[in-house]
Amino acid sequence: MSSPDLHAPPTCASSSQLPAPSVTASDSVDTCPAVSSFHVQKGISQKVRELLLSFGREQFVVSECFASLEEAFDSGPGILDLFAGSRGFSRGCVRAAQTWTLTFDISHSSSEDLLDPSLQERIWTLLRLGAFAGWTSVRQL
Repeated sequence: MSSPDLHAPPTCASSSQLPAPSVTASDSVDTCPAVSSFHVQKGISQKVRELLLSFGREQFVVSECFASLEEAFDSGPGILDLFAGSRGFSRGCVRAAQTWTLTFDISHSSSEDLLDPSLQERIWTLLRLGAFAGWTSVRQL
């Protein structure tokens, strides 16, 4: 088995190329009494979306596969990059994978001060709600 080429650009799949959920006529609500209707949630929840959009657009780094930040959110959870500096890690992530990152570093703006308790609470809320598939924190002393 050969190793994947980590320097190759990500392959971008449009939502029309993704497999559809498999539901057949024989599937019924009776097989799962707790289900009264069938609804597929794309990406992240509306609440997470609203919280994320409360941050400045300049704090996001998004794969070129996506036409917009909202389309990136449709792909699912992203990556949280704390003490992001020049955002090099985030740029590497979005080059290597179809993803998005939310970055924080006080050198970008005072609104990104991770010592601010209200900002800490917003970030913890996003973590608890599953906004991120992973996170990184590299603080240079």
